[in-house]
Amino acid sequence: PPHPPPHPPYQRRAWRRTGEMAMLTAADLEELQTVKAKHLKAFLETQPPQSNGEDVLSAWEKLYDEDMRQVVVETIHGPSDDETNPALPYEKLQAVIGDGGNWKWPRMWQKFDEIERRGSAYREGEALNFDMPNKNPNVVPQRVLIVGGGPVGLRLAIEMRMGGHHVTVFEKRRERRDPDGSLSQLGFTNRINRPHMWPFVRNDLAKLNGKDLMRKEACYPVFTEPTTSSIGIDELQCLLLKNVLLLGVDFRLGVGYNNAEIRTDARTMRPTWEVDCTYDKIAADAFGKEHDQNKEVFDVLIGCDGPRSRVRETQERWFGEVEKRKFMDCVGIVANVRKVGKKRLKEMGFEYGQEPGDMNRTKMVFKDFFKQIEQTAGADIENLIYYKASLHNYTILVPKRADLVKHGLSGKVYTFAQGRETAADARNEEKAKLKDYCRKVLKAAGIPIDDELENGGVVDAPNDC
Repeated sequence: PPHPPPHPPYQRRAWRRTGEMAMLTAADLEELQTVKAKHLKAFLETQPPQSNGEDVLSAWEKLYDEDMRQVVVETIHGPSDDETNPALPYEKLQAVIGDGGNWKWPRMWQKFDEIERRGSAYREGEALNFDMPNKNPNVVPQRVLIVGGGPVGLRLAIEMRMGGHHVTVFEKRRERRDPDGSLSQLGFTNRINRPHMWPFVRNDLAKLNGKDLMRKEACYPVFTEPTTSSIGIDELQCLLLKNVLLLGVDFRLGVGYNNAEIRTDARTMRPTWEVDCTYDKIAADAFGKEHDQNKEVFDVLIGCDGPRSRVRETQERWFGEVEKRKFMDCVGIVANVRKVGKKRLKEMGFEYGQEPGDMNRTKMVFKDFFKQIEQTAGADIENLIYYKASLHNYTILVPKRADLVKHGLSGKVYTFAQGRETAADARNEEKAKLKDYCRKVLKAAGIPIDDELENGGVVDAPNDC
């Protein structure tokens, strides 16, 4: 059958819950609308590189405060209620703000309406269902804990939330800075690496308001240029984080998972997870918990906490052994390179002042390309990836370990955090050698890097290389 035509933005009316539920007067609604429209604009404009995930959370606290939580929305099943007929945060915001004088916002609300709902999140008879049935009508809502606020954890949280579950995300990585402003501890959105953008990922992010929740400079190449092969991981996380918040996921920054034990109800025999977790001071104050260790109960425990998963490490009996990474003969080097202006590109010999297109090359296929690198830079490289971005270019070099040693490097493997710690003199010396090595290889590969720019043409620490 033909696809049903797009419906007009779903209209919602709002009340504020007091002792008795009373409809907002026109004056009340106009005042609240004006204030919240400003906060929504600030929330949407909070984006990398000027802002990070913690700034997004701070802007959200101003936007979705107690006044907004008390808003009641008219639904097809009657007034919303947090227990029996819950409304998602974006539905409350839409009911109050409407288009807010911004032509993009009705499109944004409609995109949220079009995200498929299942289980108890599905409301029978609503126009936003496009006359499609509830795919999973028998889903029983669960209290779900997702450990890890990276792209996988955030995207999973959205899927679970739209299935009607009560979802909490623990993310312990809070950014910390020294008195002089230098970064002493990485936050959860400090990385600027660029994951590959597969077509199905691009389509998925477009459905999640990628064009409206990302700044123009970032979203334009990702969603309109088919040759763009990547997206910044900080951009991706902030985009998903905004979706998570607007869809009602309980995101808790500064909370770390320690361990969990299965508890079984003696009467029903239903198992639950008793989770041992640690709240830092800021999180404890924000969520009304004890500073340091707490115990909380969930029905489902999911670990999205990376290759060194603490969840899997503590639950080996149920989840299996942690797969230890085997670093063999080759080592991956990430170098984030500063953009070079068009005039300077011409001076450097790039025709028309244009950067080369994205590259993803392996020695097995591009033998002549890698032979040229070896002859020009004296480097034995197995793979090379180059992705363009709006504010920097991202490269990965995969040399053999012996080649690094030949160029005076130790050949040691560092984790992301170790490679970006405040380094000792020996580590700083090795990092300087590593940057020189990368510059030689990139120049031999025809990738623009300008020694005359700050930090020798690479971005500032901690994301230089």
